[in-house]
Amino acid sequence: MGRPIKGPRIYRRDGRPLWYAYLRRDRQHISLKTADESVARQRLLELVENEREHPSDYARPGDRPSYRKLAAKPVVYFIQDGIGGPIKIGRTDCLRTRLNTLQSAHARKLIVLGLLEDWRGLEEQMHALFTKERMGGEWFRPSLELLKFISTNTTRPR
Repeated sequence: MGRPIKGPRIYRRDGRPLWYAYLRRDRQHISLKTADESVARQRLLELVENEREHPSDYARPGDRPSYRKLAAKPVVYFIQDGIGGPIKIGRTDCLRTRLNTLQSAHARKLIVLGLLEDWRGLEEQMHALFTKERMGGEWFRPSLELLKFISTNTTRPR
């Protein structure tokens, strides 16, 4: 039995027709969304090149910034309960998990309006800044002032 292959490679899972890529960094497995081996090899080369050019980027080449990229970063988030609904200002270390948890308790689709990189006390400062809009807990009325702040000062994952 030979040594296991180290480094980036393509493979198929459990007899599935699609090819997957394994990137050693972060032990990341990515669906290449193709059944053609030559296309899969080309996409693997693009992934490796992307890793060299953007070592902190978790997205596949051509993808827009995603929640996955922000999954392990502490952020202050602004999430709206449907269109025109109240806005929750909160903090999390894992946006994807937090969004899934919140969504399971809401009938309407939650919309991430914006994110701020977290630092000590930022969430409390946001709550204090918009205290007159507070409805209860971490939920705030979607006032023009709050919406303007979000659109000019936050980033929005797509």
